[in-house]
Amino acid sequence: MTQRSQQTAAKTPSPTIHVRFDGRSTDIPRHQLDLGRRPSDADIRDAVAHYFSKARTDFNGAVIDRHTNGNITLRPAAVYG
Repeated sequence: MTQRSQQTAAKTPSPTIHVRFDGRSTDIPRHQLDLGRRPSDADIRDAVAHYFSKARTDFNGAVIDRHTNGNITLRPAAVYG
């Protein structure tokens, strides 16, 4: 890796999985979950469940938002009214 690419890598934040679960918000660097470039919703739910040592079914109703910068948000479904 060249010095220039090392500097660019140091300035570029790692994509993050932002998880809202059980009344808490947690940011997990995406590389910690060992997800590929285009993980399926099931892959994301499985990895997050494993990270929190929870059952995958705890995340079945969660909404997955994919952002253009590579970040992913896993959150409860919004209830209005």
